[in-house]
Amino acid sequence: MKKRVFFAAVVGAAIMLSLLHTNSAGAIAHSQRVIVPAYTHPKPAGEPDPYWSTLNTLFKKDQGKTVPMAIINVNDGPGDKADPNYARQLADNTNNGIRNIAYIRTGNHTKPLTEVKAEITRWLSFYRNTISGIMLDEAVATQPDQIAYLKDIHDYIRKTYPYFVIIANPGGHISDAAAPYADIFVTSSTSAIRYLGADYTPATSVFETSDDTIERNFHIIYDATPSQYPAIIKKSRERNAGYVFITNAAMPAPFTTLPKEFDRAITLATAGSPNPKAYVLPGSLETSPKPAPAQPQQDTKPQQHNPQTSPASQNQTATATSISNQKPRAQELNHDQHKPNSDLAETGSNAIILAGAIITMIGIGLLLTACNAYRQRSRR
Repeated sequence: MKKRVFFAAVVGAAIMLSLLHTNSAGAIAHSQRVIVPAYTHPKPAGEPDPYWSTLNTLFKKDQGKTVPMAIINVNDGPGDKADPNYARQLADNTNNGIRNIAYIRTGNHTKPLTEVKAEITRWLSFYRNTISGIMLDEAVATQPDQIAYLKDIHDYIRKTYPYFVIIANPGGHISDAAAPYADIFVTSSTSAIRYLGADYTPATSVFETSDDTIERNFHIIYDATPSQYPAIIKKSRERNAGYVFITNAAMPAPFTTLPKEFDRAITLATAGSPNPKAYVLPGSLETSPKPAPAQPQQDTKPQQHNPQTSPASQNQTATATSISNQKPRAQELNHDQHKPNSDLAETGSNAIILAGAIITMIGIGLLLTACNAYRQRSRR
């Protein structure tokens, strides 16, 4: 009988520990943040501008906590001259704690590196103190020469503007060999029907599957109905996306209007506990962006832009899966400023629950033993 009592106590304790582990895992499901591809030209001061007035209200209220970055696209790049409306808007964004990420189209790496660097220079010369990063669209990284192209730009930016955030958009899975050459990769850019479909190709690289790089993965999902938002958020978390943007707008221009029920999409994405292994981007996302350092003007000819080209161009072809087992670059991992206290609180809470479970099981075992002894005495 004593053996049965002891066995019951052990089984009960195991069940309690299992429930504790399950509840703990569910409690720390990582929250996400939202990066806004903002490809709509600001209107002159004094004119109604529903798009930017809505974003201004959001940015001012949020101060970069849940929506830390906006990708700015003038004309598939900086354009040929400074636009006073953009200058005003980018200054407003910066004052509201938003990092303005300057869009540059690489044309699947067909644009000469000298032109890419010249565009970076123009962005800084036009909007010097309000640019905090670069977005390299149509990035590819499956062959050594393609990775070398990305590395060249990365090294140039990191040396010249060390605090810049570098975002690369291949629109699909990347190899681990490419992972060191951007801070954030858009590892999925597709429609909701494909994103939620059974034929969605899962990632295999260490970069996209490791908990250590959650906040370096950015998923963009367009042509979604608001009713699909919860399912998309669930899938994006399962796929280790630390940043997400969902919109109901469809190709060819999904980023020129704000999503329906945008507030709800943000609330869904940001619900939950912060990622305990948050990747540290250059500078701090918890404070206002730092101004860009002054750079000497370069005598470069303005690039000719095709007015027919949509600023919302996206490369939907997923890159090949891992071509190397090289791990992503080692970076110090940290968390939001408030996280250490919440970690301690969670650890203390779990310890209390565990101690309570053990004491409860011991008590049950002793009670059953006492009952059994009482019954044995009664029989005598």
